[in-house]
Amino acid sequence: VPTQPNPTTSTPTSFPTFFPTQPNRTTSPPTAFPTFVPTQPSPTTSTPTAFPTFVPTQPNPTTSTPTSPLTSTPTSLPTPPPSRGPTIDTETSWIQLIQSRMPSVSFEDSTSPQRQALDWMLGDSYSLEELKNDDDDRIVQRFALVALYYSTNGPTSWNLYNDASWLLPSTECSWGESDDVQCRTNNNVVDGIILYLDGLSGTIPGEIGLLSSLTYLDLQDNNLEGTIPSEIGLLNSLTWLALTRNSLEGTIPTEIGLLSSLTLLSLRSNANLSGRVPTELANLS
Repeated sequence: VPTQPNPTTSTPTSFPTFFPTQPNRTTSPPTAFPTFVPTQPSPTTSTPTAFPTFVPTQPNPTTSTPTSPLTSTPTSLPTPPPSRGPTIDTETSWIQLIQSRMPSVSFEDSTSPQRQALDWMLGDSYSLEELKNDDDDRIVQRFALVALYYSTNGPTSWNLYNDASWLLPSTECSWGESDDVQCRTNNNVVDGIILYLDGLSGTIPGEIGLLSSLTYLDLQDNNLEGTIPSEIGLLNSLTWLALTRNSLEGTIPTEIGLLSSLTLLSLRSNANLSGRVPTELANLS
């Protein structure tokens, strides 16, 4: 047999192979037994579990899982009754009432006697519970007396025994010592104020003119300053006006001449009170 070059294939074996010899492949050689499931690239999702889940997995929703109903279950206990404290409606109605009687009254300054009087009433149980639904005259009367208290420096200069007996949670006719506040013709209507030698200072407020039933006003022997308010001329029932021995100044208001029922006017010993006596005073009886 002629000599031939070595072939590129291997020398034949004694027994033929079951599969032809192939060049090395990039993939792994076959296993002895085929796998039940072909090998696949790893999926982006998890490998299936042995048993399917009962509920398919879903992406998290943007909204939360619904909770129990929004309204709460009714309780066996009733809700508490509305508070009896002051309301904005009460404050507004009182301001409107007072200004309807005297438009010049202002509540803008939180430190003014007028604002202090209103604030006190809005925190006073008697004012809120007994007067809230009462006639308007009682509300105005109480406000005028409290304004007088603050305008004449009640908290700081009044005699202690008298100061302690004002601004009580009771009818205004029970305020003061002895006859300080008089209600002679009606248990709820103030017709006389006697604060003689009681340590009053500050000024007489114009709100004194809101006490339309006043017949007697005695503020002698105190330390009152400022002018005599022209609103005193609104006190048509006034018979007695005594302001002796204070430090009042300015001129005597001509409105005093309108007090047709006035029988006594005492203004002496007010060194700074000046000016001519109003001609209207000639109308006094």
